[in-house]
Amino acid sequence: MRLAAAAWRPPGADGRDHGVELMMQTDDRVLRVPGNGGKVLLGRARRLLRFLPRIACLFLLTDLPRRVADRIRLEQVNVLSTLVGVMSVMGQGAVLLVVYEFWDTGARTMLAPVEATISSCYVALVGISLRWNGLWKGLTDSTAEEVRSWYVRVASVLGLAWGVLFIGLMPFGQADQRSLLYGLIVGLISAGALIVPVSAALAFWVPITTAALIATTVTTAALDPASAVLLAGYGVLTLFCMLYLNRVLILRALGEIEHQDGRETISLLLRDFEEAACDWLWETDEDGLLTHVSDRFAQVTQRDPRSLFGMTFAEILRSPASLATEAGQPATGGLPALAVLMERRLPFRDFEVCLQVGADVMWWSLTGKPKFTAQRVFEGYRGVGSDVTHIKRANDRARFLAHYDELTGLANRRLFRETLDERFRAAEAPSIALLCLDLDRFKAVNDTRGHPTGDQLLIAVARRLERQVRAGDLCARLGGDEFAIVLWGADAALARAIADRIVVEVSRAYAIDGHQLDVGVSIGIAMACPAATSYEALLKDADAALYQAKANGRGIACFHDHVLHEYGGATL
Repeated sequence: MRLAAAAWRPPGADGRDHGVELMMQTDDRVLRVPGNGGKVLLGRARRLLRFLPRIACLFLLTDLPRRVADRIRLEQVNVLSTLVGVMSVMGQGAVLLVVYEFWDTGARTMLAPVEATISSCYVALVGISLRWNGLWKGLTDSTAEEVRSWYVRVASVLGLAWGVLFIGLMPFGQADQRSLLYGLIVGLISAGALIVPVSAALAFWVPITTAALIATTVTTAALDPASAVLLAGYGVLTLFCMLYLNRVLILRALGEIEHQDGRETISLLLRDFEEAACDWLWETDEDGLLTHVSDRFAQVTQRDPRSLFGMTFAEILRSPASLATEAGQPATGGLPALAVLMERRLPFRDFEVCLQVGADVMWWSLTGKPKFTAQRVFEGYRGVGSDVTHIKRANDRARFLAHYDELTGLANRRLFRETLDERFRAAEAPSIALLCLDLDRFKAVNDTRGHPTGDQLLIAVARRLERQVRAGDLCARLGGDEFAIVLWGADAALARAIADRIVVEVSRAYAIDGHQLDVGVSIGIAMACPAATSYEALLKDADAALYQAKANGRGIACFHDHVLHEYGGATL
C-alpha cells in the first residue's frame, strides 16, 4: 500500500468542508479516505507533534526547578543502583552461556573480544553502583547527575556489544542456537523497561532492538517476516512500557516531593506556632508511648526531651495522690476519666487535668484524636495541649472575689446574704444568732496613719475574729470597718459569751509598722425569732442592737429585744 495522492476539496454546494482527501493505492485498487477522515488524521498528528516536546521535557526534567530535578535524579539513581547488581549477575551468566554454545562455531574469533567487552561493562556497572552506595571510601562525593551520565555511557556500550554479538552469531547458529539468541533478545529488550532513568533505558534498548531486527532480517539465510514483525511489535510494546513506567515513577517522585515539602512546611508552621503560643503538640503510638516531643512540651514538663521518649502519656500526667486540692478539685482530677477515654480510643476536647510538675501544681487543657489506618488499625493519638494554670487561677480568683473580701479573706456581703437566705428558705432560722460589729476609733487610725496601716489593722482584726468563732460559723466583712458573724445553732448565752470574748480580744493593742494602735468594737446581737422572717429582718434587728451598744458608750455588746425592735423600727 502506498499514498497515491492527497488533494483538498473545496466546500460543496451544501457548504460542508470536505477537508483533505487521501487516496491510498494497493496492488489492485485505490482506497479513498474521505476528506473529514484525513482532517482527523492530520489533527491527531499535529497534537502528537505538539505533545512530543512535553514528553521530552518530562523525561529530561528541563521544566522543573533545579532542586526538584536533582531530587528526582537522585531517586532514579538510587533505584538503578539497586537493580544493577542483579541485572549484572544475570547478564554475565547469559554471555557465558552464549560463549559456551557458540565456541565451536566459526564465530570464535569474534566471541572473545565481545564477551570481554560485555563482562567489562557489567563490572563497570557494579563499580558505579558501589561508588554511589559509598562502599568505596573517598568516592561518595559524586553527584546524581555524574553517576547518571556514567550509567548512560556504560549502558550504551553494553547495548552495542550485545547488538554486535547478535548480528555476528545469528548466521552461524543452528535452530536451537538461534532459539537461544531469540530468547536472549527478548529478555534484554524487556530489561530496558526496568531501567531508569529513560536516558539509560534508551541507551541500552535502542542498539539491542536495532541489532535484533538486523540479525533476524538481514544476516539470516532465510528471511522470517513473521519473526521480524513480532519482534518489532514487541520492541514497540517494550518502548511504550519503558516510557510509561518512567513517567509513572517521575510523577510519583513529584508527588512524594510535594508531600514531603508540604510536611516540612506544616512542621515549620507548627514549630512557629509552638514557639509563639502557650500550646504544644503531642503524639503517641498504639502503646501510648510518646513519639513526638517538642521543645515546648519538654519545657512545660520540666524534663529533658530525651527522657520523655519511651514514656507513656499517662506516666507524665500521673500525679501523687497526696497533692492538695485546688478550687475544690483533687490535684489528680480528670486523670481517671481521661484514661478511660484513651483506653476506649475516643476523641476528647479541652479536657482539663491537674498534675504536679516539679514543685508546682499545674492545670493542662488537652485535646486528642485517635489515629487509624485505612484498615481501621489503631496507630495512637495525636493532639494539642496548653497550660491553662494562669487561666484556672484567674477564674478561681474571680470566683473567690465574688464571695470573699479581697483584703481580709473573709466572706463578703454577697456570700453572707446568700448563706442566710438559704437558711431561711430551709426553715432553720430559729437556731441562728447574728452579731453585727463596728470598730471604734478606726477612722482616727485610718486618717492619721494612712490607708495602708488601716488595711493592715483590718486584716489583724479579721484574724482575731476568726480565732474567736467556732469551726463552721460564718465570719464576714460587710464593708469598711463593719463585720458580721453568724453563729449556727447558738442560744443567747453562747452568743453573749462569744461576743464578750470578741470585745476583749479586739480591744487589745496592735503593733503595726512600729506603732501601737488601739481600737475597740461595739457589737449588736440578734437572735432569730418569729418576728425576723428574712435576712433583711434579722440584719435590721442586729443593726438596731448595734446602734444601742454605741449609744450606751461603745465597746460593749447589746442584745435586741421586742421593745428595742419597736424603738429601732421607729428610729432606723
